[in-house]
Amino acid sequence: MPDEEVLEQNTDEEPIEPSVQYCTFKFENELYGIEISYIQEIINIQKIFKAPAAPEYILGVINLRGNIVPVIDIKPILKKPSWKADVNSNIILINSGNMIVGIVVDQIGDVVFLTRSDIESVEIRRGEEMARYLIGISKLPDKVLALLDPKKIIDDTKLG
Repeated sequence: MPDEEVLEQNTDEEPIEPSVQYCTFKFENELYGIEISYIQEIINIQKIFKAPAAPEYILGVINLRGNIVPVIDIKPILKKPSWKADVNSNIILINSGNMIVGIVVDQIGDVVFLTRSDIESVEIRRGEEMARYLIGISKLPDKVLALLDPKKIIDDTKLG
């Protein structure tokens, strides 16, 4: 029988906590994130065609390779001034299960890996409508990252 090397398993170590990827983006100087599993793709800003009689938060629609995709501005629900296009603007295409919705953002950031223990819950206080769209916050080395719930945003815009 050849010499067999027996590897001992170190049982003192804690199991590795799985991480989830979040795509970060900016609204003004604040950092937000959405779990990557909800994102179909990120595209450069393009011509948005106004939809007649649409609510204020619906900027219009885009033609994405022959598919009509509604585009929304979520800044007002985050208590930010309405979105204004600039050279850094992008559209994040969110797959809400039954449809694709575009969300305009000021600037795309990085992808971050977060574990459950990296995310702190958000207490909803009376009068803080924005908090209902947050799943939590995470403290990064140089900023605080607010994690958004794309399903709730789309459900509340009555698009999903």
